[in-house]
Amino acid sequence: MAFHGGFCETILFDTWRISSLGGLIGSMIGIMIMATLYEGLKYYREYLFWKSYNALQYRSVSLPNDRNVVAEDNTVV
Repeated sequence: MAFHGGFCETILFDTWRISSLGGLIGSMIGIMIMATLYEGLKYYREYLFWKSYNALQYRSVSLPNDRNVVAEDNTVV
């Protein structure tokens, strides 16, 4: 792969060929749109992970009332 100043090239795939300056500019715009969609999907995935992580609620344990105290018998079974 090398950088050079031509516009009769293959872009990403063998079927994506350009032969004009308009095709080059259109390909640049297409690649920018694909990159934006990719970054948007990455952001959305992180948002879903964050949303599911924050949905986890840790339930605190309340102390028992005086009438709910368990008697300790220390019996061996």
